[in-house]
Amino acid sequence: MQIVIFNIPVEVIRKNIKNLHLSVLPPDGRVRVSAPTQLTDEAITMFVRTKLGWIKKQQEKFQQQPRQSERQYVSGETLYVWGKQYFLQVEYSYKGNALTLSGDKAILTVRKESSPKQPAMDLSRDKNAEEMKWSPLEMGAAKQAHGA
Repeated sequence: MQIVIFNIPVEVIRKNIKNLHLSVLPPDGRVRVSAPTQLTDEAITMFVRTKLGWIKKQQEKFQQQPRQSERQYVSGETLYVWGKQYFLQVEYSYKGNALTLSGDKAILTVRKESSPKQPAMDLSRDKNAEEMKWSPLEMGAAKQAHGA
């Protein structure tokens, strides 16, 4: 269920709980209330109205937080792996896709026929390096080299 209070959409989730729980969620500051099943809509609305100042303050915090720019996956872009910063170097080949860490570089090898969005899809599908298609030997060497 969703209600709107002073142009703020509020998602209401009814649960078998005793107390109301108000959340302002990242990254965009959407508002959610978990409410006991027996509580009336009017009581929920009154509760949210009393918390409007706090809600707006939390939403402003989210608006002011710096956001990471949209990834283009081009050479020179910054990439973080295991919490360490690397500079992306994109290389094209006829072999499969790979990500190799070397010094302060993350070398992303993609197929020549890949579209510009393909590296992004490959990396977003494999968010954690552990999930990338590396052999156990490569994983061990990479972790050892980078202190992970």
